[in-house]
Amino acid sequence: MRPKILDTNWYDNIHSVCTLGFNYFVGSLIVVASKKNIDQNLVSKLMNKWDVNIYYEDEVINGKTLKKVTVEPGVGFFLYNHPAPQSPISLLLFYPGHGITIAQESLLLNLIEYQSRTGSIVVAYDQAGVGLSQGPSHANDSSLRKDVRAQAQSCYQKLLNLKQTKMIHPNGKMGIYGLCFGGVLSAAAAVEIIDKEDFAYTSISRAPTRIWEMAALCPDYRRFFPGMDEADSRSKQYQPVNQSKWARACNSLLMGLMRFIIGLLNLMTFLSVNIRRVLVYPLFAISRWKLDMQSEIKQLDKASKLKLFTLNGGDTPKDEFVHREADMFSHVSNPHNLLHVKPSGNNQQWFTTYFEDSKYLKGCYATEDTYRRDIGHEGCTTNYAHQAWSGHCFIVNKTMEGTLSREDEVDAVLSGIPFPKSI
Repeated sequence: MRPKILDTNWYDNIHSVCTLGFNYFVGSLIVVASKKNIDQNLVSKLMNKWDVNIYYEDEVINGKTLKKVTVEPGVGFFLYNHPAPQSPISLLLFYPGHGITIAQESLLLNLIEYQSRTGSIVVAYDQAGVGLSQGPSHANDSSLRKDVRAQAQSCYQKLLNLKQTKMIHPNGKMGIYGLCFGGVLSAAAAVEIIDKEDFAYTSISRAPTRIWEMAALCPDYRRFFPGMDEADSRSKQYQPVNQSKWARACNSLLMGLMRFIIGLLNLMTFLSVNIRRVLVYPLFAISRWKLDMQSEIKQLDKASKLKLFTLNGGDTPKDEFVHREADMFSHVSNPHNLLHVKPSGNNQQWFTTYFEDSKYLKGCYATEDTYRRDIGHEGCTTNYAHQAWSGHCFIVNKTMEGTLSREDEVDAVLSGIPFPKSI
């Protein structure tokens, strides 16, 4: 039985007054992304290039008007008529990581990848307070849980409706995927439909069991602020251009203050993990933003409706954002290990050779552009294994283990990972 969420609006108001709005401040750090406008020229370009339909619409969820994006096969393509669907998933609810809005090109490429590799209709939402979604911001994690559960119900009903109109295969199922913070939301959403006949599973990659614990055990707090982290290629996006001397001076002062605060936070990394937990937990408990998914993860695992992927399952933890002791994998019976080798020197040559010779790796990417972005060619969007593509990491791990097989294709597809239609 899923955990019950009580209607506590009256208590939320009292709590917000008593904490002087601190709960909203914490929530704004957790559920956040820039209010980026939808670039219709970009959308049209992607639709024409990859033969998909991309459309945005508003949906009212618990009194909030949320922006939703759907990626479907191109004109004239009906999933119902698709010969031998490679995946049972016909509709995928996709939850991106922290700080991502559905208007971003990088996310649209993600959605196109999943649509192309799994043959699914892919749906993603901007949460309240994120991107172009409207309505009151979340006062606590209970409010957020209610919204994502309603999203799961909405998508499940969409699946049933599409079956009735024969727009998708009658044996099609619904799946949920999430990375990092999106993995937390995936777990919260999945328990709402865990007993539904046409819900297959949720696939979660590199996610913490508890948000507060991820914050407490972070190895380097600069990674939560891309503009502060020179190792993160996204930091270039935050560099000011064409500013007046006064604006540059103010920006430099603000950046200096932020670096000082982050430096103080990084002093905690010298403390033991238990002391760090004791210091950080009260802040999230007082604000009611603990976002603890341990119960949900155990329920999904017991029901065999969870496929979990981790960079921390080996002898040496590899996740730069999620500490091993905060990782969901410790609560799962059979997690899947990922491995990412950063492209530099001989590794770059190895990746180039491997990509050219491997149908597996080529099949992980619908476009060469996204391959180049992922492993570090020109235009790459990340330098961290935590942010790399799951399909790539999964195959690299299997290859290094010497266990890559045809069965891995099936497992990868069932896990919502983009994968080749044939070997």
